[in-house]
Amino acid sequence: MSKLPTLHVFGSSTVFNFTEESGIGDSKLSWPYLLANELGYSLNVYAKPAVCNSFIGRQIIQNLDNIQKDDMVIVLWGHWSRVMFGMDKDTMKSMDIESDSLLYPSHSNDDDLVWVRSKGPPKKWISIPSLNNNYGRPYYDYYFKNYYFDQHRHLEDMENILLIKLLLEKNDINYMFTAHDTTFLNKNYSESKKTLSMITDANWIFPNNMGLIEISNMNEWHISKDDQHFSIDGHKQIAKLLENEIKNTIRL
Repeated sequence: MSKLPTLHVFGSSTVFNFTEESGIGDSKLSWPYLLANELGYSLNVYAKPAVCNSFIGRQIIQNLDNIQKDDMVIVLWGHWSRVMFGMDKDTMKSMDIESDSLLYPSHSNDDDLVWVRSKGPPKKWISIPSLNNNYGRPYYDYYFKNYYFDQHRHLEDMENILLIKLLLEKNDINYMFTAHDTTFLNKNYSESKKTLSMITDANWIFPNNMGLIEISNMNEWHISKDDQHFSIDGHKQIAKLLENEIKNTIRL
């Protein structure tokens, strides 16, 4: 019996079936599982909640040897303003930020290195509906106030996505990119304009010309107005949309 091709999914928390009560719920109700089942693929999910696009890119690079030519990769990119920092554990403890941080192992052989990010969105984001003044951690808020530069972060993510595009194409791997929203492909920053023009011909999936969070919010497929993770019905709808886009775009 021949081995099934594999669907490899990379991204952040919107890959998972989140519930308001208990966090990550039954994976068989998530859109990657439903999509793989409809396509007749086995499934590998490499996503991690709350990670930035650079972390997602490193996940792909680290797992490239697991991806065969008959497989398919789907990458769900997030917003470029999501930032993570690499540091050693002693530095993290000396700055007393461990309790305010989400921790992830690094992609190196050094067990002392970790990737960290704020447990909540920075206060810079509190103007976004559904966020409130309970968010914000001093270390991370200081960075956003004094060092964060929107155009620079946008350029960094464009370069990261371009690298992954070229890497997947060089290895002749079927892939599809999608995103939470279409903003970063429409952002007209002069510094990233040339890089942006080089990634627009990648294999993008934007159902109805919208990102997955955008189309979910429009159709109220989210858990609630305060939680944009997909509901169980939302996962079903997203899986159907992606299945149709893939079958119309890629020769399976």
